[in-house]
Amino acid sequence: MSEQPSSAGIAEELLALAREREFDKLEAAWMQRLEKLGAADPPELFAVAEYLVRKKHSDQAALLLWSLVAAVAEKGDLREALHVAGRAATIAPEASALREELISLYRRFAPDVPELDLIIEASGLRSGNIAEALRLVEECLKLRPGTFVIHVRSRRIGRVVAFQPGGFTIESEKAVHVLPPAQVMSRWEQVDAADFRVMAAFDPDALRRLAAEDPARLVERVLRVCGGRADFKQLKAMLIPAVIPAEGWSAWWNSVRVGLKRNALIEVSEGTQPQFSLRAAEVGYADRLREAFAKADLFARVKMVLAYLAEIEAGHEGDPALAAEWAGELLRAGREASDATSALAALAAAEEVRARYSEAPDPRPDLARKIAEGVEPAALVQNAPTEEIARAVLESLKDACPDRFHDLIAEAFPVASLRLCDWISRELTRAGRQELLAAACEKTAAAPDQYPEAFGWVWRWLLSSEESAPARLDRVSATVSLLELMNRLPRAPRQEGKRAESREILGKLRSLIQGGDCRLARAVIAGTDTAAARRLHEAIVSNEGLPGETRLDLLNALRERYPEEFTEKRNLWEDGWVYSSAAGIARRQAEMEKLVNVDMLRNSQEIGKAAARGDLSDNSEFRAALEERDRLTERANSMRDELRHARTLDAAAISGLEVNVGTTVRLRNVVTGRERSATFLGPWDADLPRHIYSYLAPLSHRFMGRKKGERVRASFDEGEAEYEIVSIEKAL
Repeated sequence: MSEQPSSAGIAEELLALAREREFDKLEAAWMQRLEKLGAADPPELFAVAEYLVRKKHSDQAALLLWSLVAAVAEKGDLREALHVAGRAATIAPEASALREELISLYRRFAPDVPELDLIIEASGLRSGNIAEALRLVEECLKLRPGTFVIHVRSRRIGRVVAFQPGGFTIESEKAVHVLPPAQVMSRWEQVDAADFRVMAAFDPDALRRLAAEDPARLVERVLRVCGGRADFKQLKAMLIPAVIPAEGWSAWWNSVRVGLKRNALIEVSEGTQPQFSLRAAEVGYADRLREAFAKADLFARVKMVLAYLAEIEAGHEGDPALAAEWAGELLRAGREASDATSALAALAAAEEVRARYSEAPDPRPDLARKIAEGVEPAALVQNAPTEEIARAVLESLKDACPDRFHDLIAEAFPVASLRLCDWISRELTRAGRQELLAAACEKTAAAPDQYPEAFGWVWRWLLSSEESAPARLDRVSATVSLLELMNRLPRAPRQEGKRAESREILGKLRSLIQGGDCRLARAVIAGTDTAAARRLHEAIVSNEGLPGETRLDLLNALRERYPEEFTEKRNLWEDGWVYSSAAGIARRQAEMEKLVNVDMLRNSQEIGKAAARGDLSDNSEFRAALEERDRLTERANSMRDELRHARTLDAAAISGLEVNVGTTVRLRNVVTGRERSATFLGPWDADLPRHIYSYLAPLSHRFMGRKKGERVRASFDEGEAEYEIVSIEKAL
């Protein structure tokens, strides 16, 4: 059997015929080759056609190329036929037959594209540059009506509406643009319909459904447009308000946090404001937990187990094999631990696993032995690294030593945290052991500095419980003691650990005092006599542990309760309220409403637009919008606080006997004799061209309390000079 000549050999034979201008023989050999056409043949045949074109035999080249295109098209692979036809038309661009064949192939390839003829005409495929025309046709065929695109510079999202004689109609940001194909190709890129930015712009309801039904998928889409990584603030800014309303964010986040943590593709760091990133490959939750458990110390393992059981309690799926495996490790650690807290923490966690999964090993015998060796409840709580572990340790005593359980937890009460005190109180009350709770409260109240957090609980219990308090505990004394304790906490020892612990406790006590607009403290004030009010006033007035506005609120409550005792002792311009005319307060209120309802809303929209422009790690507009949000939020909070302390000036309360808020003074320059007026009103009444000054300004403070005939050095528009007060009148 004779060996078939190679493609290269055939090409050399055809080239030889072309050089000899044996065109009839060349055509015959070409057609013979087409009968046995293989995938490797077209490039060799293209080389022959290119030679003919270089030698000015374009018509002969066009004829041969047309037959090649027809042969490929007969095989039925239209995409390959288009490729060959495009190459052929590029070699012989003057051949109109090749262009028409190419157009015919496109019509067969895309019969369901009604705008194809318009695209072909706009591309220049009939007469223009073949390579550029082919690129435009291919790109235009991708941009069918309904396709989404993104602007390469502004990163705004658009949707292709139609193709018409003028070009593409693109809808973007509620505007419609008609753009020529070349401009669309250079300025817009196709983007997937599932892209978060596309859905935010054109189908926000679908994102809201994802937020409710598949939050992990929603977060995944956000991360993909953020370059695979985002922090908590970025995620929040992307979703509010387009997907999740601001007021619903906390509830949504709390409901999805565990699910995201369990997701195989999304990595979520620890903390209240975690970092999010997409993993390169999916990793199962159980595998991740096993790896983390293996690296953790004993208390971290206990914390992991308790958190895992809490997830299961909340309705998430559990892995019995994993839980039993962990219980075995904790049982071994509990047996080997040298200190009681570590041993009981490990065994208590193992017992909680056993309570849910019977296949886990039983730690109860070991737990009973450890407790029989002797336990000190206060030491157990103090040595436990977290509140959750302390409670688990105390709960383990219930089954291990039921006869002593209530005495033991009452003993732990003074050193417990607020929430642990709540739990101990419930357990004692449920068992009818109120006498143990009362004794624990008395012990705590006798040493607030030693038991600060539990003392805060006792104070709240005294003021809110319907039960009668122990005789030695009264509400006023407890409140004064709490305030004095808070005043001492900021001056805690300078050791970093002690200072941090004091700050944390102070924060909790502040929350107790401030709860419900200082409801409990106000109730104490409302029920006091004058002597008790003086004690409270002394504890509040210069208290370093109270936030300024809380201190002011409580002092005002005392003034309202005993106006004759406290109100007149403070000058109007320094009593802590912000005085202004009714018109000034209205102007400030309007400014705040504009800030909240216009400026902050516009900023929220700008954050959404900036976030839609892609990778947030290198998005200066997004960062600037977030910084502006923080600035606006801080300003809005400041204005709310100002208005909360605003009081309308009362003309009846202004005597005119001395310079005060709400007075106009006539001043004479003692050197020149020139006179001028100055009116002192609120900060929102100030109008310098009209000589109206805020009474809070340093200039105004020089005049407050002065009387007619007194002299004051002050700097007005004519420079600093000495002025005599000629007259004082009410300005209202």
